[in-house]
Amino acid sequence: MSKSISFVTVLVAATFISCKNEKKQPAPEKTDTVVTTPSKLPKDDQSADKEQITQLIRRTLVWADGKAPDLLPALENPGDTISTGIDFKKQVVNLNILKASGFFSKEFVDNASNIAKTIDKNLKAGKYGMWDTREIPPFNIYNDVSPWCNCQDNFEWDEVETEVISLDNNKGELKWKFRASPGADQSWKDFSYKFRVVKDGGEWKISYMEGFDYDEAVKVF
Repeated sequence: MSKSISFVTVLVAATFISCKNEKKQPAPEKTDTVVTTPSKLPKDDQSADKEQITQLIRRTLVWADGKAPDLLPALENPGDTISTGIDFKKQVVNLNILKASGFFSKEFVDNASNIAKTIDKNLKAGKYGMWDTREIPPFNIYNDVSPWCNCQDNFEWDEVETEVISLDNNKGELKWKFRASPGADQSWKDFSYKFRVVKDGGEWKISYMEGFDYDEAVKVF
């Protein structure tokens, strides 16, 4: 009987000590988990950025209409109208003009450079056949429309309006279209052109334009 009482006493004491020790253990510190996600702008707060981007694309189109350099200058042979590639000496100069405009991000300039390199490679490999510089080129870009607007004719560039597809504090995808008059042909009303922008040094710059889409640009026309 005494042995049973002694055993119970020891068991209760051990349980008490164990609980006491558990109480002394400090509770784990709470840490706040920060999840970083793009700050999507509410529609009501997009107006200032949208206006800046609208002005950017309008200025870009005005510039492209009269000052844009040829981003695919043909390598010309004296006395021959057949070009066998891209004149990269001229292209370097023209890419610098593109950079100096202040309208474009590095991504856009790099894409223009890569398009030229691929087209040059494909011309030398005979993928496009012959490129007679008196005719429209045999590749998709710079054929019968301007890649800057995918158009031959246009309304005034200050008639360009933009529509936000997605926009946050650092990047956005939009499309522009003409503010066509009620009597304009339906094709003008249906027309739109996608482009993307990024914040660079606190300013919006164009990172992508539909007419310079890499995959489409290098296709055989």
